[in-house]
Amino acid sequence: MKYFLIFWFFFIAGTLFSQVQIDKNIQLTGSGSDAKISGIEEISSPEDAVSAEAEQKNQLTYAGATNVGNDLSITLSPAITAYTTGMMLHFLCPVDITGSTTLNVNSVGAIAIKKNFNSDLASGDLKSGQMVSVIYDGTNFQMISQLATAPSAGLSAENSSNSSTWTSSNSSSDWEDITTHTHTAGQTGRYFIAASFESIDGSGGTNQLIRINANGKVSSTVSVGTYLSSFQYYTLTMLVDLNSGETVKLQNQNNWNYCCKNQVKNIKFSLIKVM
Repeated sequence: MKYFLIFWFFFIAGTLFSQVQIDKNIQLTGSGSDAKISGIEEISSPEDAVSAEAEQKNQLTYAGATNVGNDLSITLSPAITAYTTGMMLHFLCPVDITGSTTLNVNSVGAIAIKKNFNSDLASGDLKSGQMVSVIYDGTNFQMISQLATAPSAGLSAENSSNSSTWTSSNSSSDWEDITTHTHTAGQTGRYFIAASFESIDGSGGTNQLIRINANGKVSSTVSVGTYLSSFQYYTLTMLVDLNSGETVKLQNQNNWNYCCKNQVKNIKFSLIKVM
């Protein structure tokens, strides 16, 4: 009997203090502290249960990044084996990036990081020590945290002007460039363009039309009045997509009485990049 009791003591003790595998549903029917699972510590496999502490620390989705140039890498534990649409990750950037950037997680593969939905990162968009959050969209990692270079108003402006007076050749009714001033776009994007200028018709009362020409894309026209006694002020506007280096200028058309030469001066361009 004594040996029988000793056997059952060690059997029960071993059961209580060993790992238990259960292949049935577990339902907690208590309340309060009687309806919780506690003591979850190490997480080493994607199939392991997760503690509230691990969630609070983001230890499953956060890691400090390393880099080779603009190619960033992080190592998560447990390791992922594939990217899944909707997967959100966080990392500490180790370097000031200088252009388009990729992220490789657990050596699954380098994926481009995009800003503003589908644009490559540019120099200065990420800084060393910056916390970065991204989400995988099935193709790229879309950046959902702020850019280091984000402008305060979200807009950038380019302005230029020239006070010289231009006189038309007045040789035909074709459009001719007003050559005293052109503006070159500094960036690629969508621009709201405002052009202002002063103009006066020729001495013969020539009907004069003026428009903006933005790399071949033209605005509506403004008609300069006839028989003017002095220069008058006019404005034109348009919304257009431009590439860096493309030019904006004014054009003039005389559509009546070629004998008289119109004049334009004090041209000012303001380009506001809206996208």
